[in-house]
Amino acid sequence: MTILDMIKKTSAGLRRMDKAPDYLIFMKFHCNDDTVWDALTICNIPVIHVDEWLHSSDDKDCPFYPGWIKEGNYTGEVAHFRRGFEES
Repeated sequence: MTILDMIKKTSAGLRRMDKAPDYLIFMKFHCNDDTVWDALTICNIPVIHVDEWLHSSDDKDCPFYPGWIKEGNYTGEVAHFRRGFEES
């Protein structure tokens, strides 16, 4: 995936959400060797880079996981983001 593809897909995912995330977690292990995101932001949202991340989904097509500072149930928002990311 190219950098431009990553921006387009992330933007599409964000457009599907009702509540924008406070940050996105970039999970390098979900990517092919040629997919890299080194920047500290994408679409004006801070990016946290991790080598490993345990979460409730095994979705390997989306290297970003949205997160919020305030606790709450954001399961639907995560699903909207991933659907937009994958469909673009």
